[in-house]
Amino acid sequence: MKYTVEESLRNFKFWDGAVSRAEKCSDDEFDSIEEFLEETAPEDGWTDGGINDMFWFEFDTLAQHLGYKDEEDFDRHHDPDYIDDDELKGKIDKWFQKFLDNTKDEELVVNIAVNLFDYDGELDGFSSHSNDFFNCINFLRQQHDEETLYEALFEDDRGEYETDGEIPAWEDFRDEMMTESKTTEASEKEPR
Repeated sequence: MKYTVEESLRNFKFWDGAVSRAEKCSDDEFDSIEEFLEETAPEDGWTDGGINDMFWFEFDTLAQHLGYKDEEDFDRHHDPDYIDDDELKGKIDKWFQKFLDNTKDEELVVNIAVNLFDYDGELDGFSSHSNDFFNCINFLRQQHDEETLYEALFEDDRGEYETDGEIPAWEDFRDEMMTESKTTEASEKEPR
């Protein structure tokens, strides 16, 4: 027997892996997905299994329709600890200073100063016995403007490719800061 049901996608009863995706969707997102599904409906129409499978196995398609890069980007934006770009830029300086405090790779520091920040100071030809490392560290410590730091380290994900992964890509940096935020909140809630 075949039957058709006229019902809003918001009231659809999802199951298994589709449930967690559906729970994150706002009413506006459901409305947009519903329009998309109507436009892309198979010839015989959608089955409940087909709708559920779109949310469970093909959610990248729906996430992209909603304007996200993919399912992971959708999840990131729906995380209650999501950090937007402006707030994230405000965290770069503290993170970068900590990076400079902890790095032991002198050649990497010189590479970052020269290639990412256009350091034009005198270089003796790199060796661990030169002042190049210390001059570059001092130069890099003076880079506090969040826009300058963003452009040098993260714009076009330059850092990921020019620093052997020591500087994360922008979305990886966001994930790192979101995780740090969750960890800080959890430790503040622990009784002392």
